[in-house]
Amino acid sequence: MKRSGIRAAVLAAGITVLGGGCRDIERVESFSVPNFLVVRPERPLADVPVPVGFTYKESGSYIFNGNFRVAKLQYRGTPHIERCVDFFKEQMPLSRWMLIREAGVDERVVTFRNESEEMLIRLDRSAGITALEIEIKPRST
Repeated sequence: MKRSGIRAAVLAAGITVLGGGCRDIERVESFSVPNFLVVRPERPLADVPVPVGFTYKESGSYIFNGNFRVAKLQYRGTPHIERCVDFFKEQMPLSRWMLIREAGVDERVVTFRNESEEMLIRLDRSAGITALEIEIKPRST
């Protein structure tokens, strides 16, 4: 008898909690729950955004930050090249990088410039993996 009473109370509490959550669907949908399965890329340079889905590769990457900046950042991930190119075209101007040119079909190279630097973004996809390489160097006059 006691167990069935406890079960009934737990069931009633569960229905109340679940039922109460359904009334505020908009509030629940706007609440952001982190998805730990989505790879958030490391950003060693604050003004260089990287699409979600990439993993930073320290091996082969470098950053020299002295009187001028020289960097090579390498990433691997699953996003498709077209989505990456669209991402960079949208995000880079927010960090004061201006699109200069876009070239290539299988391997894509997108070039951006700011006041003092040039950035080459290379994207290549093979066997479902996209290789992303970002190179920054001083702008030649």
